Amino acid sequence: MLVPAGLNPERLGGDFKQEVQVHSGFLNAYDSVRNRIIELIKVLIGSSLEDDLESMPKWHVYVTGHSLGGALATLLALELSSSQMAKHGVISVTMYNFGSPRVGNRRFAELYNEKVKDSWRVVNHRDIIPTVPRLMGYCHVAQPVYLAAGDLEETLVNKIDGYQGDVIGESTPDILVSEFMKGEKQLVEKILQTEINLLSTIRDGTALMQHMEDFYYITLLESVRSNYRRTDSSSEEGCPSTV
Repeated sequence: MLVPAGLNPERLGGDFKQEVQVHSGFLNAYDSVRNRIIELIKVLIGSSLEDDLESMPKWHVYVTGHSLGGALATLLALELSSSQMAKHGVISVTMYNFGSPRVGNRRFAELYNEKVKDSWRVVNHRDIIPTVPRLMGYCHVAQPVYLAAGDLEETLVNKIDGYQGDVIGESTPDILVSEFMKGEKQLVEKILQTEINLLSTIRDGTALMQHMEDFYYITLLESVRSNYRRTDSSSEEGCPSTV
C-alpha cells in the first residue's frame, strides 16, 4: 500500500489551505538523512542561527539524485527553497533529478513548483519508475525533460507519449469512473493503451534497463551530440561557400 503522509506546514514555513501530502516511504527515507544534510550545507556556507543572513556571501546549491535519490532530491530542494537562507537570498537552489517517481499529491506539486523555480526532471522514454505511483492522485513536479533514442521524428513522438503518460498517470479512480459514466471513453482508451505499453516494456526488459544510471548517461550523451550536429549543420548551411 502506497500510503501518503501529511507534510507539516511549519516545516516549510507556510499556511496551507489544502493538505500537502507526500509518499510516507519517501518522507521517512528523507528524514533519515535530512538533519545531517541541512547541517552540512549550513557548515559549508558558513551559516548559523546567530549570523546576519543579509550580509552573508551568496551560494548556488545544486541538488540531484537518481530514482529514490531523485525523490529525496525533490524534498530537499523544496525545503531549501523554503528556508530562511533562501528567503534572505543566501542560497538559490537548482534541482536536477533522473528517473524520479512521483513524490506527492497535486497540492505538493503546486507548492513545489511555486517555491523551486529552477527544477528539471529528466526521464528516459521507457523508464518505468517515473510512472509510479500511478492512478492514485500522485503528481509530478516541474520541469520534465523527456529523453528518447532514435531519429528526430521518432524522438518527438516518444516525448509526446511520455507527456501523455504523465498526465494519465496522475488521474484518480474516481475521475476515471466519472469520465467513463459520462461517456468519455477516450480517456479510458488512453489509459488502457498506456498500461499495455508499460506491460510491453516490462516484458522486453526496457522498463528497468532504461532506468539504470548508465542508460541515462548514454541517452544524455546522444541528445547532446544530436543537438550539436543539428546546430553545426545549420551553421554550415547559413555560411557562404568558399573556394
